[in-house]
Amino acid sequence: MKRILFPLALLVLFTVSLVGCSPLPTCAPGDLVQANLTTPPMWGTVTSLTPTLSWSYPDTTCAPEYYRVALRTGPFFIDELGGTTSGPATNWTPSTPLEPGTEYSWGVQAMVGSTSGYFAGSNYFFTGPMCPTEDLVAPDLLEPANAAVVNEDWPTLIWDYPEACLPEGYRIDLSTDPTFADTSLSGGTGNPSTRWAAGHPLDDCQLYYWKVAPINGTTLGPESTVRSFFIDVAGTCSGWITPSITGTVYHDLCGVPELGPLPDPLPIGCVSTGGGGVAANGLFGLGEPGIPNVVVRLGQGTCPSATDLGAVLTDANGMFAFLDLAPGDYCVTVNALTDDNDLQLIPGGWTAPAGGISGELASWTVNFAGGEPVTAVNFGWDFQFLPTWGEYAPITGMVWHDLCPVVPGTTPPSPLPDGCVADGGLVHADGIRQPTEPGLPGVVVDLGYGACPSAGLAEAVTDAEGLFTFHVPSPGDYCLRVDAEGSTNAAILLPGHWTMVASGHMGMTHRAISVSNSSGLANQDFGWDYDNLPLSFSPAIFHLLMNAHCRMGPRTDYPIVTSFMAGDSFEAGGVSQDRAWIYHAPYRCFVALSTGEFQGAADDLGAILDDLNVIPTPLLPATDTPQFSCSSYTDSQSCTAHYPYCEWYLPDQGRGYCRNR
Repeated sequence: MKRILFPLALLVLFTVSLVGCSPLPTCAPGDLVQANLTTPPMWGTVTSLTPTLSWSYPDTTCAPEYYRVALRTGPFFIDELGGTTSGPATNWTPSTPLEPGTEYSWGVQAMVGSTSGYFAGSNYFFTGPMCPTEDLVAPDLLEPANAAVVNEDWPTLIWDYPEACLPEGYRIDLSTDPTFADTSLSGGTGNPSTRWAAGHPLDDCQLYYWKVAPINGTTLGPESTVRSFFIDVAGTCSGWITPSITGTVYHDLCGVPELGPLPDPLPIGCVSTGGGGVAANGLFGLGEPGIPNVVVRLGQGTCPSATDLGAVLTDANGMFAFLDLAPGDYCVTVNALTDDNDLQLIPGGWTAPAGGISGELASWTVNFAGGEPVTAVNFGWDFQFLPTWGEYAPITGMVWHDLCPVVPGTTPPSPLPDGCVADGGLVHADGIRQPTEPGLPGVVVDLGYGACPSAGLAEAVTDAEGLFTFHVPSPGDYCLRVDAEGSTNAAILLPGHWTMVASGHMGMTHRAISVSNSSGLANQDFGWDYDNLPLSFSPAIFHLLMNAHCRMGPRTDYPIVTSFMAGDSFEAGGVSQDRAWIYHAPYRCFVALSTGEFQGAADDLGAILDDLNVIPTPLLPATDTPQFSCSSYTDSQSCTAHYPYCEWYLPDQGRGYCRNR
């Protein structure tokens, strides 16, 4: 038998090779370590728009189960384009091409199950191509906004390069002198990054000026406009102006089921759009949260195209501010599909400002006269899938006629009639609802958020039985209020006084409530004792004979708040000054008198109108932006992306089309 002898070195090499081909065991979650990023390198530039990101794992005894990759777009880096690897592969390629001429950040985490190791990153890289020197253009300054008050002493200056290519770098001039004679704070990026900070913290309570220019080699391109900002770290600096235009981008809450019947009445914050559609009401109510990290732009002139004065990000509360503005017209805009706002907002649709919505663009034209700041320049956004109906709870109750057949000021009989009590020599109803005591229809009940006396969150009108219902987010504290002297209620209730939850004669009554779960609260009642003892009441009911829009004001140039169908009825909450429009109190909108008739009013129309309160005409929104129109969207994807305004309709015959909900 022959024996084959291997040289010792070859035997060792063969053994090592076998070990190298064996898969490494999966690391224990507690043993995960930080990866080492390799390509693209820090501040590197790639020519491909689908670059491969690669890294190495320093532990050679085990491997992660997989890696989580973070990839974000500059200059704000608030989006997320990353993903996960298939197994322990140490490279990853984005499935969607990146944008040219753009800065990106990236990093990775080793993963076992849901346990992550230390995050490796962020590294920054750029996508080409490079800009020819002769084609350089001026950058657009973004943050801080012009004349912003900055509450940190080492702010990052951010700008945007408007072309799809990269300068080699940027020069940044920063100075307390608007002529930039002092250049001691100025500097450069040394690469195409569009973010820069000074070499040391800046002085508190100091005004600074800045501008940016691209540079290739030693050749400067066109300079940006000059902007200023004021450092006020603790908000205690004196001698500085107050914000000029402020507002909030907020989540306009309306929670209804995606499928199945709608709750009746609709939850707090919801309004009917007609034809079975529902949307948020476009009103910034208490408890509605702001949306952070939304880019808001400012321009000189009227909307919607002016955006030349920079941009700001909303803060953690959804708030933004533009300051130190000279008198004139300004345009404040938010585009849901640009500036990475789609990642914060889509899917959903704008609900406010009324009359300032055109597709994905919402805008305010503000005429700033100087002096007093312009506030409440708010933008409402209704997310398509949030919140769900299950987060709401019902609050129900009755406003009823608490009967006591004794007229105030007269000698009461002895013994007192049933339902009457004597209190300090005064006789009034007993505050106990009996089965025979009727409800009072048409009474406006107000709901507030938090402790009493709060109001303004929503209104409900009692039905023919005197019942009212609210659907509210649960859990939460609320305040129910009925104002007997309110414009609608006074005609129904006065003269008289509250007997159950009483808070004064001929006045306002409150009831503090706390909703702890989705079952809600029932029997939240209010008792009213009439001085002159009416036993019945017939409110003015307006019956629609045709489909009708309900507008924000009593003219056709006002925005449509909601729409009603022929056959719908509602209690008239008032009449316009020209008596040609009927006011719908719950929706705060006007329906033309010519679209319907009053129930039982054959020859008494004039008398009915005389009895209604005159409702002042509201101001039109300060914008020339057209109404939202869904017909411009020609495919189902773009149509449904603009929920809640649009829906894709498939008729029995012919092709589908996009229509307003």
